[in-house]
Amino acid sequence: MNILTRKDSNLCLWAFENSEIINIKTDCVEIGDPIKLRIFDCDSNNVNIFSVNAIPEDWIGCKYIYTEENGFELSPDWIDPDAPVSEDLVVEDTPE
Repeated sequence: MNILTRKDSNLCLWAFENSEIINIKTDCVEIGDPIKLRIFDCDSNNVNIFSVNAIPEDWIGCKYIYTEENGFELSPDWIDPDAPVSEDLVVEDTPE
């Protein structure tokens, strides 16, 4: 697998099969030949590409950070979108 990570945070954004052509340009990242996807918020200034043997089974974009030294680690900023919402966080609409 090939993964794209943010240079500033190591946040793992995208994962692609090894067979996918990935072209990191100065203004975007292009996937495929012919091109199937252009990622305009990623470019040679802000992403790295790594080849890894496997990604975590529950991988989704932005859930993990990745470094060559430590591999995949759960992002400290990750909030599970499927987790139940605490009643303490629910804001009631109040009539005026």
